[in-house]
Amino acid sequence: MLTAKPRADLTPHWALWVIARDMATNAPFPVGYWTGDDATTITVDGQARSYYGAGAALGIEPLTYELGAAVKVQRVSLGPLAPEVRQVLRGYDTRQAPASLHLVMLNAAGAVTSVEEAFKGVIDRFEINEGPIDDAGNSTVTCDVELVSDARMLTRTLSLKQSDASQRLRGAGDGFRKYADVAGEVSVNWMGETDSPHRAREIRSYRRGVAVMRAR
Repeated sequence: MLTAKPRADLTPHWALWVIARDMATNAPFPVGYWTGDDATTITVDGQARSYYGAGAALGIEPLTYELGAAVKVQRVSLGPLAPEVRQVLRGYDTRQAPASLHLVMLNAAGAVTSVEEAFKGVIDRFEINEGPIDDAGNSTVTCDVELVSDARMLTRTLSLKQSDASQRLRGAGDGFRKYADVAGEVSVNWMGETDSPHRAREIRSYRRGVAVMRAR
């Protein structure tokens, strides 16, 4: 189990990174939130990432680990949310979006000393909850996120791996499997008499033999 071990000279923080998609253009839209109070840039695997400061509003359930290929579920909560954060969450598609959690350690000067991956997977459930509106017309908005580990990919059925939707995740214009869901279900009449190409060949061979015999 990965935990933020207390040290007098280090402060632990959690960082959530999500690659959502623009609903209009389908372009990737990466966004990050961390338990710091202010927006910051954290370098992960050589890539500089910008994270919104969520402070204590970003809640991470204890992470657990086990051997094997079992699908892990990790729950994250965000709230109450600032207006700019709400806009980002509501304006982009997060269905099955790649997501990761990192444990970030800061020294007494506020500099990052280490970044360690704690969880990697996709968003399985994303729910925005809006509380009652007060007299000033404001309401408290929270967000519950459920992540599942990459082991989920091992549970995909063959038909899902070869579906049109799955193919288009690789390329939006790739329609190679456009009719995969009906393949094998649509009857094709060969020679106007049978939906079996093997039977059609037998019929054709038989008719050719009859024609030869009559010609003699």
